[in-house]
Amino acid sequence: MLEENIRAMRREKGLTQEQLAEVMGVSTASVSKWETGIAAPELSMLAALADYFEMSIDALIGHTVDKAQLDGKVEAIKELSLAGEDEKAMEMAENLLRRYPNEYSVVECAAGVYYAAFIHEKSEEKMRRCMELKHRKYELSKDKSGKAWFELYAELANCHELLEENKKAKEYYEESNVAGMNDSAIARCLARMGETDEAISGMSKAIESNVFAMLTDLMQLAALWEEKGDSEKVKATYRFAISVMENGNSGLDLKVMKMACHFSLACVEKEDGNVDVAKEHIRKAVRAEIGRDLQNADSEGGFLQAENSHQVIHTAFDGNSQIALWLMATGDEELLAVAQEELTK
Repeated sequence: MLEENIRAMRREKGLTQEQLAEVMGVSTASVSKWETGIAAPELSMLAALADYFEMSIDALIGHTVDKAQLDGKVEAIKELSLAGEDEKAMEMAENLLRRYPNEYSVVECAAGVYYAAFIHEKSEEKMRRCMELKHRKYELSKDKSGKAWFELYAELANCHELLEENKKAKEYYEESNVAGMNDSAIARCLARMGETDEAISGMSKAIESNVFAMLTDLMQLAALWEEKGDSEKVKATYRFAISVMENGNSGLDLKVMKMACHFSLACVEKEDGNVDVAKEHIRKAVRAEIGRDLQNADSEGGFLQAENSHQVIHTAFDGNSQIALWLMATGDEELLAVAQEELTK
């Protein structure tokens, strides 16, 4: 297998025998003998070839890794780490790395061991080794898509943050900030760097995004309960969403979401025979639509101070009521009359 592997790896790198000989500092005749099996590289040269081809000596000479045995060793190392036996776990991990430097599971396990050791000891040396192994894990990853790259950067950001290297952590968080997922972490770094105003702005933005996402999920959950015909859970879900909007005062313009919740609650209550409750929700939906129930986001005691891009919108009714249109579509004349009365107040 050795001669076949040397030949295959040389061709994979696009090298001639002459070029490989030059890289290894030997004659072309020596490479030819290796590839025909007439002679084998000396141990030091074997190690150099394995390093150049980025594979273990075992793999180069054709030794097949016993997967079950390797997995067992990896699990043994993890158990030592979980038990707080950091020194033993690191020693075993390094021994396994020397034998299988290009096995993804081994490198991943070793990175985790050094991360745990840092958590226990707060040793910068342990974290530096952990980050080195995380880079190596990415190099060995079969997934070279953006997902693996973003995962690496997010992990490195966390490592730098734990080392209190906030500027570096912020840079990694920003590079891997997909759809604002790292906004709060970036704000946290800014706060530790003394950039208080920027940190407040960033954290406010992160919280607002989380609130909006949660409300969207609550409305979807209510729709799912409605499909199952459980009106009590539908109403409970909408009520919770409304309480978040009314008490949070996040600075987001939640007018449409609030009126939709009240309108949906009104419809469910009407179906359950609770007409008076339904009418009150229609009134609240109208008040949300025209902005009468919205507080100023900058008022004292507000949950967050509104950012310029997220100011609450106060609008007067201009004759085109969405609530009225929804009720017309449902054909509910009784609730439509309530809406029209509220609109003309």
